[in-house]
Amino acid sequence: MKRKFSLILTIFIVPVLLLMSCEKQATSAGKVVVHITFEDEEAGRVIVRGIYNLWLRFEKFAKESSNEITIRKTIENPEYYYINFPDNSMHDVQCFLEKGDSVSIRLKGRSVIFEGDDIPARQNQLLQQILQEKARHHIYKREMSLYQIMKQRNDNIEEPELVTIDMISHNVARLIEDFRTNNKGYSESFLRFVEMDIRHYKILSGLDLPQYNVKTYYPFSDSDLLLLEDVLQDTRYDEVVYSSNFRQLLNAYLDYLRIEDPKDFLGDGKEYILNEVRLADYIDNPTIKEYIVAGNLLSMVYEECDNPEYISAIKEYGGRWKEFLMKETNERINFMEKREVGTREFPALQGVTSGGDSVTLEQYRGRWTYIDIWATWCGHCNFELPYLEELEHRLSDYPIQFIGISVDSEKDIQKWKDFLIEKGLDKDQLLCTDKTAVYSQFGIKGIPHFAIIDPEGRLVYKSAPRPSTGIPERLLKAL
Repeated sequence: MKRKFSLILTIFIVPVLLLMSCEKQATSAGKVVVHITFEDEEAGRVIVRGIYNLWLRFEKFAKESSNEITIRKTIENPEYYYINFPDNSMHDVQCFLEKGDSVSIRLKGRSVIFEGDDIPARQNQLLQQILQEKARHHIYKREMSLYQIMKQRNDNIEEPELVTIDMISHNVARLIEDFRTNNKGYSESFLRFVEMDIRHYKILSGLDLPQYNVKTYYPFSDSDLLLLEDVLQDTRYDEVVYSSNFRQLLNAYLDYLRIEDPKDFLGDGKEYILNEVRLADYIDNPTIKEYIVAGNLLSMVYEECDNPEYISAIKEYGGRWKEFLMKETNERINFMEKREVGTREFPALQGVTSGGDSVTLEQYRGRWTYIDIWATWCGHCNFELPYLEELEHRLSDYPIQFIGISVDSEKDIQKWKDFLIEKGLDKDQLLCTDKTAVYSQFGIKGIPHFAIIDPEGRLVYKSAPRPSTGIPERLLKAL
């Protein structure tokens, strides 16, 4: 089960392989080498993710001896690597590498030491110091949360030493300035990245956004929007996308633009696939525009892989990632061929209401219908509920009905009824315990799943965009 920007995403919104332009870069490919030595623990393998290696795809490298692993890669552009060690307790090691760089890393317990005295080693030593500063603030917030809980219980606990964002920002600025003063031949691309990253870290912390990636319908204040618009000024530099903080801010702003579209760049709601391309018009930098387009198209592959308009958009706007996007699309289509296709007519389903009345879906014919197929036990289904509620509220003046079809089992009928009461879902909710019939009628393999039926009873969107994407509002208005 997927959702926009991975929703599945972890805390990162949709990282993408970008062609970076900076002083040290040339058009030809070059080698990078990372040699890792373990002092305390053996590791059988490492997993490497390049921040621009399309959407969290990773490569595995096996050890060459009892305590050493060497990673050799060919790159055309600077890369920001996350190196993970699944066989021990070490967190990700993060490093910045450009063509021709070679670095040695020594791991001792949870300590990460970049060895050597050349510029790549020094830059990554600086990066580790910056990461440690950020970690101090995260640790403080956790300790402060624990302190407040313990204080309410009247436990005798000492308040943690204050660590503020301003303190972290000041310390990082000092580290960067010291590095700039004491080193020659450093990468301007790298320094631009770390300077912008700490600024975006401070802005992101001040906005107090929800932790999950999706920010659709988030009530941004005027001051919030001014900060986000200010962040977009940094898109004149390609290096800005190395910053996970920037990517979170960018995705939040795109979620706002998808709904509000203040410059009227988006077209008719029925052109929602092209609208995901047009969102990039809010950015001038062609590299960042490509990043947005490729990420938005990939986020739609689950629902749109067999849509001819989606295939056309990939071919026309996929750019350097067209081949990758087509590969993902074909893999999804192959998966779909193993399931029931689903009828094009009004699905012939029978269910019961929370009051115990037996009804058929056919009885709802006559209006545009947005259907949510879900279950109480489905976490991703529950995630969509507040967005679905807001969508229904915004479209209350339109002749559109919203119907929920739960596939909870018969033994969970009371659980389903209690859930409806708890969430205030008091109308147009059906329970269909024959999950096989539901999946077959709609041609699906899993939930949550959304579909749109027209007034004549045709299943015109058998795999409709999810409420959390923000796309259905404009689409349903247009229909």
